[in-house]
Amino acid sequence: MIKLIVISILFIFINGELETTSFCTDRNATSKPVIDFCKSQNGSLEFRCCYLSNSNNILAIDLTEMNLNKVPDLKEFTNLINVTMIDLRLNPQLKSSEKEDFLNMKYLDYLFLPEQYPCPGENHVWQVINKTIDPIGILCMHQKDFCTNSTDKCVESNSYCSLNGPNHFLCLCKNGYYGYKCLRYGQFPVRIFFGIAITITVVLNLAGVIVDRGSEVKRFQIGDQVFGNLGMNDDSFAEYVREDESLFALKPNNITMEEAAVIPLACETNYQALFKKVSSPIGNKSKILICGGSTVTGLYAIQLAKAVGAHVTATCSKRNFSLMEKLGQNYDVVYDCVGGEQQWTSAQQVLKRSGQFITIVGDDRELVISLKSLVSFSSGLINRKFWSIFGSSHHNYIFHFVNHTFQELDDIRTKYIETGKVKSVIDTIFDWQKDDVETLYSLYEKSKSGKAQGKLIFKIADDE
Repeated sequence: MIKLIVISILFIFINGELETTSFCTDRNATSKPVIDFCKSQNGSLEFRCCYLSNSNNILAIDLTEMNLNKVPDLKEFTNLINVTMIDLRLNPQLKSSEKEDFLNMKYLDYLFLPEQYPCPGENHVWQVINKTIDPIGILCMHQKDFCTNSTDKCVESNSYCSLNGPNHFLCLCKNGYYGYKCLRYGQFPVRIFFGIAITITVVLNLAGVIVDRGSEVKRFQIGDQVFGNLGMNDDSFAEYVREDESLFALKPNNITMEEAAVIPLACETNYQALFKKVSSPIGNKSKILICGGSTVTGLYAIQLAKAVGAHVTATCSKRNFSLMEKLGQNYDVVYDCVGGEQQWTSAQQVLKRSGQFITIVGDDRELVISLKSLVSFSSGLINRKFWSIFGSSHHNYIFHFVNHTFQELDDIRTKYIETGKVKSVIDTIFDWQKDDVETLYSLYEKSKSGKAQGKLIFKIADDE
């Protein structure tokens, strides 16, 4: 058995792009069970697929005679979530090889398989297993909820088992609990955006080892050490994550996993702001003023700017506006890492004509998303942008949102990290194997307070 390790954050599952071939359109259904079932449910039979009446949800699908050697990856097709019947017979090469076969298919009640493919989970999962004659195969019928009365599936005391397809289950936190191993109790931090509750993502950066990959992944192999950034849709505070390969790059070979885990978000943000968003990328003739040079983003910005030979000045106080106004009107770029309305006002005193003001925060430093704040933010941004173009100051106002691409992570790795021009900035490393929950909570509070002198690392597991 290959020994798997996770350092600094997690194991990583990488999945490739889903093939766009439709399973429903190559020919008409010939499976008698699929045809009869569709009629009994008053469904609409279109080629291989039976659709729920007046819906795009698929009730049954005929996958016979497709020369399949493995079960197709169907889990990304959201209209198959409620599928009740699948016929996979007459595929003599079909083998049970994928751990995620039939994942998410909680309502699958009739599964026809070729005779060489056993029912997933067998009698533990299905109430009835019969042989079929025409064509020869196996019928797995009436999927059991094997989570019922089960106490050994989810070992954490505050979690419970939830069925997620034949022989698949999820461990979910009980009501009121959340977080790693469901150890936190209380209201999960959320913000309201147009009446929709949005959870706050705690951990974005990560580094880890690939333990599995999809068939379409081309850039990585199992065992590769990688680092990346999940963005705001996911949270990497876990032992395993499953994400698209485009979010990851190979880990720099001259640093540890802990050092790699802190790089992606801050470095990608700065790389794009200083080299992509500006009309002319900063270089050895550029003068740049970094507001918030002691923040993590500011510290990386200083390193990147110095790496290309730029003249760099940094302020460390959020309200050091008087110093900014004394610096003289000779800066090409003012890069704002702390936010606040006064930053833009003061920046216009030090920028050259056609100089550029880039902010990654905006006027409001607080993370509160509401309809009122959204309207205020949008109108302020439009107003700034309008007057930066048509006003008399001739200074360009840029609000920067980071986009995640592996190409830029590769550039950062080869040009700046592996050459030693940019180094990781770490405040504290929390080791889940050694430290207690109270320490974890104190680090979370420290992160929220803005007092950390670098990134906070959560080491979930280590090499044994």
